[in-house]
Amino acid sequence: MTREFRCRTTIVVLLGFLWVIWDDFDVSRHDDLCSLVMALDVEPQSALEVMRQVQMLVDEELLNQVGRARKSGMSWSRIGSALGVTAQAVHHRFAWMV
Repeated sequence: MTREFRCRTTIVVLLGFLWVIWDDFDVSRHDDLCSLVMALDVEPQSALEVMRQVQMLVDEELLNQVGRARKSGMSWSRIGSALGVTAQAVHHRFAWMV
């Protein structure tokens, strides 16, 4: 198996995983994710650009979910625990945005 094939396979698996998660939670960004999947290429430059776009979508959705959690009364400690970080880390990253 070539390195390029492994890279492409890894990206496809990651995007498929995100698609399943977003579908389970009824996230409305399927069109964006589908566009990213269609943009995959064996070229490392293209793969990196796709991953940057995926990261932007994930970051945006994470912000939405943290805001939703705070509005429902969830503490910074519980949010941090769910994300695998400390309450201070999650507060530092998201407090000014939500």
